[in-house]
Amino acid sequence: MSRVDLLNEICRLSGAMEVIDPQVGWPGLVRVNLGGRAQRVALHVSNVSTHARAPHERRFQNPGNRTPVSAPRGYLPVLCGLAQVGQLPIVVAINGRSRVGREARFSILFNVSILQTAAHSGWAEYTSNAGEVITAMDPRLLPAFVDAVQHGVSLDPMAVQDAADAFDLVDDRDNEAGERARVVVSRLVRKATFGRDVCDAYSRQCAMCGLGLNVLEGAHIFPAGIPGSSDEIWNGLALCRNHHRLFDRHEIWIDPHSRDLRLHPRLYQAQRNEADTNFVENTLPNISLPGQVRHHPRPEMFVSRYANAAGEYEWVV
Repeated sequence: MSRVDLLNEICRLSGAMEVIDPQVGWPGLVRVNLGGRAQRVALHVSNVSTHARAPHERRFQNPGNRTPVSAPRGYLPVLCGLAQVGQLPIVVAINGRSRVGREARFSILFNVSILQTAAHSGWAEYTSNAGEVITAMDPRLLPAFVDAVQHGVSLDPMAVQDAADAFDLVDDRDNEAGERARVVVSRLVRKATFGRDVCDAYSRQCAMCGLGLNVLEGAHIFPAGIPGSSDEIWNGLALCRNHHRLFDRHEIWIDPHSRDLRLHPRLYQAQRNEADTNFVENTLPNISLPGQVRHHPRPEMFVSRYANAAGEYEWVV
């Protein structure tokens, strides 16, 4: 199959990608539908093949005619291979930004196991010796992969697999199942983007205890999905996983204006060991704030949170 034919086939399988200009397939210019908005992509395509060096390795390659990896202004470069696992087509893709301008012959090498995992669960990742993340997926999730690359975020493979499983993506081959799964995975992209931006604003330290150690998460103050919520940093807190869980359980209250912090009385009563005591004692009396004033949490987000779940905060006096 020629690269142009391959480009057309990948776009057809995706269910949400339209060829603008096939060129020679390295790249071809495509438009990706991301649920009401579009992303233009310079898609560099190739067939996946075996590699003589090791039976467990697979690869896809650039052309041998010194055609460089390229992307016109406004286009996102993505390198993509198409494989077949039994009767199932599987796409393997990487962010192409780091390879723009490369003319020399090169291969994208990966373990065959990610093809098998993607065929079984819809999504799998492999990190090469050079630290390059290679993602294998059901072709209908390729638009969601593009969304993640465009936002510069990584997705939790297990979360994507859960989304694929929830909609029987592997067993249901129609575009409707793919669209449902794409919507959920796009929400994961939104969540990851919000979390990264919020944690960066808080200098990657928990606003309630100061913990770093790369175990932070971005928590919405006024929960996502409720009308009036926002993915702006001023509707977020960088929290360690323990404080995030307690915040979501409404066992932490923050004064909208003074930003004083209170713990639910039962957290004092439930202390059973030194670790429990240390956790409570190390919780700050008021939350720390981002360095930039424009990122400070807005009082109205707390007010909206408490109004939406009024019954959960009767313990606050």
